[in-house]
Amino acid sequence: MYKVKKDFTSTLHYTQSQTKLILLKKQIIKYKPLLISTLLISIFEMPRLVLTFTLACVKYKWQRYLYLVGYLISFLPLTTSLFIYIFPSPMYNKVFRSFIKTKLEKMRMIKSVESVL
Repeated sequence: MYKVKKDFTSTLHYTQSQTKLILLKKQIIKYKPLLISTLLISIFEMPRLVLTFTLACVKYKWQRYLYLVGYLISFLPLTTSLFIYIFPSPMYNKVFRSFIKTKLEKMRMIKSVESVL
């Protein structure tokens, strides 16, 4: 967010004719992948936060299981980082696709060599 603010303030000095709202829209479009990933992580962490405060004192057996499920849900952002960071970003998505393409080509080449042997 610091980078967005810094870029926003530096742009204000160069273009005095544009309004702040137009500049803000441009910055949001430019940094959309960063904003999306931050929002997704916040949403995925919400169940753990809620369950931590509501189940502070475990009195019943079912509360332990609910707390465990909430704790496991909190690991979703870590395990789904591919969907949170790579797919929304055009640059990372392009690199990811080329990486997958090269790996598939290598696998096909290995399979063809194995079939010959």
